[in-house]
Amino acid sequence: MTSIQDQIRRRFADLSPALQQIAKYLLDHPAEVVTTSMRSVGANA
Repeated sequence: MTSIQDQIRRRFADLSPALQQIAKYLLDHPAEVVTTSMRSVGANA
């Protein structure tokens, strides 16, 4: 089984620039993402 982080890394190049920004934030801050609302994650990304 692959992790979400592995899937994001594998598909990163295919994402739009805006989604790449969000994906990078998700990869760089996994513990914060788990405990934060998606609205806050989007605002921070």
